[in-house]
Amino acid sequence: VQMVNGAVAQKQALLRLRWDHIFYTGGAFVGKIVMKAAAEHLTPVTLELGGKSPAIVDAGVDIKVTAQRIAWGRFVNAGQTCIAPDYVICPGHLQTQLADALAQAVHSFYGPDPEASPDYCRIVNSRSTQRILEMLNKTKGGPTTVVRTCSTGKAFDDSANYIAPTLVEGCTLQDAVMQEEIFGPVLPILPVDDISQAIQIINEGEKPLALYVLSLIHISEPTRLLSISYAVFCLKKKKKQRTKNIIIKPKTTKTEYNIKKQKIDPTSQDVVKI
Repeated sequence: VQMVNGAVAQKQALLRLRWDHIFYTGGAFVGKIVMKAAAEHLTPVTLELGGKSPAIVDAGVDIKVTAQRIAWGRFVNAGQTCIAPDYVICPGHLQTQLADALAQAVHSFYGPDPEASPDYCRIVNSRSTQRILEMLNKTKGGPTTVVRTCSTGKAFDDSANYIAPTLVEGCTLQDAVMQEEIFGPVLPILPVDDISQAIQIINEGEKPLALYVLSLIHISEPTRLLSISYAVFCLKKKKKQRTKNIIIKPKTTKTEYNIKKQKIDPTSQDVVKI
């Protein structure tokens, strides 16, 4: 095994070679370039692509606990993980309460000024920092959007590749932060009227790498319509009052599923099938 470090020129040179198999993990834009280059030699390709992974928050959940889970998943490593929640979909009447709870969760994780926290990361490079800041600047002009910085200190320091945890309330699908995977410490909150609208929004975009559903009820029938490759559902069982994380992977047919939690009966109402 040999590792090659480099930038665009080195990657292009590697892609011109004939390989037995190419495995690429990253974004959809570069994924298309990799697949096109592989087609020249009919090289098999495995693409593990990120995307805008949504977190659906249903009415009736414990807002504080829900916010802590979403904030941890979003802001660990400054949002630079491929399965991080990229945006939140919630009922319109909950968005301000949820945003307040998310800000409090960030404070509990990283203190009042995350820049001074040893646990809060920096953006990987200046190019990525400028890309995220540009998205934020374009989004700030939206008529319904409110950008909230979860810090008593600076909102950002581009010379140090630092961007504070940031919430964007009242997002629309036209906002810049909803046009591509953010891969950074910015969390848009998209208000909807009902679950059907949430499903429509998800299905109209590219397939997300992960889907998070935070609900006290079984969202079974409408969720069947979601055409996604991979899903993580967080459901709360009423009897024991605890949350179960269920990982569901489609296999060869739509009715075959690999359920990682073996203690869960596949016929149980706790299992949401897609």
